[in-house]
Amino acid sequence: MFRQLVECSMRTVPWAIAVLALAIGNPAVGQSRSKDSSLDQIVLAELDRVAVPRDTVTKILYQRRTSGGDNTRRLTGIDAWVTLTTCEEGSLIIGMDPRGNVREVYTRRGCEVAGVESTC
Repeated sequence: MFRQLVECSMRTVPWAIAVLALAIGNPAVGQSRSKDSSLDQIVLAELDRVAVPRDTVTKILYQRRTSGGDNTRRLTGIDAWVTLTTCEEGSLIIGMDPRGNVREVYTRRGCEVAGVESTC
């Protein structure tokens, strides 16, 4: 029974890491669970597109969006929450579909980036 418990716990670790992806090494890039850090590449390209200097990025956290119940849960998207040195509070959010296509970019809770829509 102990072995089953440990194996079950170990299967949940990768998702916990993906959701709590703390910046390791390069502070501008959060840890990604994608094989080739493709999420990081997409997010950094989008930051370049909206003219956010990479040296202002302190961490990137990834949050999975899902729908459905326990047996029918499916991934509907991924949000990258970007913490910037230029924002005392709040974050820049890059919303992507499950394939990593950027759907929306906005800021929250007082974070302001020129040319990017801000929500409460």
